[in-house]
Order: sequence, then C-alpha cells, then structure tokens
Amino acid sequence: MESGYFARSLAVYGREGEPCPRCGNLLRRALHQGRSSHYCPRCQRPAPRPRRDAR
Repeated sequence: MESGYFARSLAVYGREGEPCPRCGNLLRRALHQGRSSHYCPRCQRPAPRPRRDAR
C-alpha cells in the first residue's frame, strides 16, 4: 500500500462548507466524542432514532 492511500478515498472529509461532489449541497461537520465526521445532509441522511414505546 502506498502513502496517502486513505486520504484519496475520503471524498468529503475536511471539506465542511464546500459543495458535495455528488449533488452540490453544502457539506457539514458533526462532532462525535471529540472526533469529526463530514457528510452531505442530502446524500447521507442520519439514521432514524429508535422509537420509544408509548406507555
């Protein structure tokens, strides 16, 4: 494996506020336990939250 392999496979990491390469929507950054995730809110929607049982 050559140096920089993973950097080339990251399409949106570190590109907060730039257009998504797939749809053009602005990319966002989310923090999770001190680590950053970058995503397009149109192409990659958050997982639905589990429903709480009504009591």
